[in-house]
Amino acid sequence: MIIPRLAALPNSAALREHRSRYPSQFEKIIKHDEGLTRYYSDSAATCIGEWVLTQFVPAHSEWLLLLPMDNTNWYGLHVNAGRVQTESVETSLTALITRLAFECEHSEQLYSSDSDIPLPADLKAKCSTVNAFNLHAIANQFVLKKSERFPKKIILGLTGAI
Repeated sequence: MIIPRLAALPNSAALREHRSRYPSQFEKIIKHDEGLTRYYSDSAATCIGEWVLTQFVPAHSEWLLLLPMDNTNWYGLHVNAGRVQTESVETSLTALITRLAFECEHSEQLYSSDSDIPLPADLKAKCSTVNAFNLHAIANQFVLKKSERFPKKIILGLTGAI
């Protein structure tokens, strides 16, 4: 499963600038009261974190979710003030915790669907168990769409070079 890059942007002008600096073949724009989040990738990808937020909204402001995806991969989601901050898929729980070390340390609460998750003692103390999520049953509305802008730039670039 491919995790798209994300950019938190304050307004439409910043979105236009970001699109010009970082063109991509696939994107999805999520509008918030405070601005926009642009998810973008050069491969088909899914906004897993946005989907999780429709399924699970804890009382804490800053939290981290650690989920086993299959026999080898783990998914991590860091949320602050109701907005996705970081997502990652790693091949082991150790690699995921290393990748999200700062987020693990600063999150008020950790959640996992695995009650026997092997965490260090300081993280285990703030970890709660939640119901399992089926990450393979995410609705199509969370899938990045083919960008209309990307092919036009390539075509214009090619015709300008001839």
